[in-house]
Amino acid sequence: MEFIREFLASVQNTNGRLSRSLFFRYSSFLTFLVIAAAALVTLSGKLLFGTGLLTTYLFVSSLFFLLSLPWAVILVAKRFHDFGLSGWMFLAIVIADFSLRFLTTDFRQPSLDSEILLALVDLAIVIGISLWPGASGTNRFGPPAQRT
Repeated sequence: MEFIREFLASVQNTNGRLSRSLFFRYSSFLTFLVIAAAALVTLSGKLLFGTGLLTTYLFVSSLFFLLSLPWAVILVAKRFHDFGLSGWMFLAIVIADFSLRFLTTDFRQPSLDSEILLALVDLAIVIGISLWPGASGTNRFGPPAQRT
């Protein structure tokens, strides 16, 4: 229960820093919440209304993903603060990623190769954010986050 209180306190605003371990724990918890809620709603829909599982799950999981997006952005912004960077740098990365995706997509003849390459780029960004060590000592965003 203490973990949930810490998580909810952490996602209220973008002030402060977030260590690698807390970022991993909080983002894993948020991912678990999205998957569990989507599965629960999907199974309820199947039992109550007889809807198709896959279509319903994809729709519901997308909806829960969008609802959890503000919390995920706050976690990433705090992680960037741990590097000594502004959280707005994440917006620059997202814009660059979408621009690259748009520029490399051939809408007349979609290519699986470019989608796989872009997915690998996205994975590298997530791994970098997760594993890159934070700045040691106090920076303009505050003291180092607790290492638990």
